[in-house]
Amino acid sequence: MKILLMEYSAGTACSGGYIYNRMMARHLAGMGHRIDKLRLKPGDLRGKLAHNFNEGIPSSIKKKNYHLVVQDRLLHPSVFLLNRKIKKTVDLPIIGLIHSLDNSPLFEGPRYFLRKNIEKAYLNTIDGFIATSESTRTETEKLLHRRIPSITAHPGRDTLLCDFRGERLKTRIFSNKTRHILFVGNLIPEKGITELIEALSVNKDREWHLDIVGDAGTCPRFTASIRNKIQKEGLADRVRFHGIIPGEHLSDFYGKSHILAVPSWHEGLGMAYLEAMGFGLAVIASGSGGSGELIEDGKTGFLVTPRKTKELAALIRILLTRDDLLYNIGINAYRRYLRIPDWRSSAKRISDFLSSEAR
Repeated sequence: MKILLMEYSAGTACSGGYIYNRMMARHLAGMGHRIDKLRLKPGDLRGKLAHNFNEGIPSSIKKKNYHLVVQDRLLHPSVFLLNRKIKKTVDLPIIGLIHSLDNSPLFEGPRYFLRKNIEKAYLNTIDGFIATSESTRTETEKLLHRRIPSITAHPGRDTLLCDFRGERLKTRIFSNKTRHILFVGNLIPEKGITELIEALSVNKDREWHLDIVGDAGTCPRFTASIRNKIQKEGLADRVRFHGIIPGEHLSDFYGKSHILAVPSWHEGLGMAYLEAMGFGLAVIASGSGGSGELIEDGKTGFLVTPRKTKELAALIRILLTRDDLLYNIGINAYRRYLRIPDWRSSAKRISDFLSSEAR
């Protein structure tokens, strides 16, 4: 098949959604499909909306004779009107690739009102969708005005090469008094970094170090407020910002850490959670969304109530003092990780679905 994948240009972005798209495209190409990519410039909201009026995109798609279009759901501000023009120009299915949704009850307030309504309008222009978790699939179906074909395709476990060894995990935990905590994600409020800093501040009397890996330029004002909070709480010597780290080097951070803490307000699934489990980390994950499809609370990791700093602080305190718990959770997390399908299996599932929907 000849497939057009539409997404925002990401540069060196390390978000789970972009990694999923890259791995999916790579494996579909390995199966013999031709994958072309159309990357739109993200910009501010005005810039995103402007893509809807680009008359050249529908005609360009028509000339290429694609079998179908796959669109990252993040594109919704740029294509919710454009898709109607595409459909008038060429008869071809548009398949949404949905990692997560803005239409979560936890995302409230004026800044989300427009995003949610544009997202609903977008969803009702697609002909089918691929969800990265059962939770996201169910949430999407509730927002649609009609029933359309869909599948769930979890990310494969083999995004990173994990050199896990039980003895190495034991040494990492029992021979090091300082607990190394890792945060992986873009620095935006929804990832729960504010709550994490506040929870760690409560635990100043314990030995810990926090590494923050992710794009600090997504929301500069918010990033500045986080840096100010860290300074105000007297944590500057215990927190380090690393910016965007490519996958081959991200493994080094997972390999030296004890805990991954990304207490998001909502997660479609959580690529970082899956990666960390492959290294035997104790994962603190969002209790909202699809994270429970990876993590059994208290056995293979921990699911926390979003935006509940006291709950998060209490859990972190336990993990900072219980070596045995860290080790047992790490072993169980790795065993769970091994039961997740690899990318070859996930891509085969996606390929079969796209083949059934192509015209």
